Amino acid sequence: MAFFNKDKVDKLETNSAGGSTQNQLFKTIKETLDEMEWSYDVDNSKYVIRTGMQGDDLSIPLLVIVENNTLVFLSPLNLEAKQENYKTVTWELNNINKGIKFGKFYLDGDNGRILYQFSFPYVEAAVSKKFFATFLKIVLETVDEHDGDLKKIAEKTSSSASNYLYQ
Repeated sequence: MAFFNKDKVDKLETNSAGGSTQNQLFKTIKETLDEMEWSYDVDNSKYVIRTGMQGDDLSIPLLVIVENNTLVFLSPLNLEAKQENYKTVTWELNNINKGIKFGKFYLDGDNGRILYQFSFPYVEAAVSKKFFATFLKIVLETVDEHDGDLKKIAEKTSSSASNYLYQ
């Protein structure tokens, strides 16, 4: 992935003693992004970082949220399904989810938006800079790998839904 500088990630800290607190983890995340020269906006009061990247097919927005002893990566993709297609889209997302190891794609039934979410409970876990950078990479690669198919699904141009829905 050209956007992810492996040399910068390799230089990041790998050790952390004890578990991370919400403040410590949020600070570690910001320091990691700074060391990686990553562009982001921050809401310190809500422990939310807004960032993203340009994928192969689409722009990938990403929220990194530290809440309730959980590190959450949330990508609210700029894709909306039509309400009459929710069932088909849900089946398509389920099919994609079967093939990914981390996180899930889902349909927000309130607005038809397709999102990706990966959550990591960090209770008693020391989240190092390298650990965070690794998961950031996994999340962005996962979304980037599937965003073209997701766009087709949302636009209802994919013909694959009928091929597996009732098999």
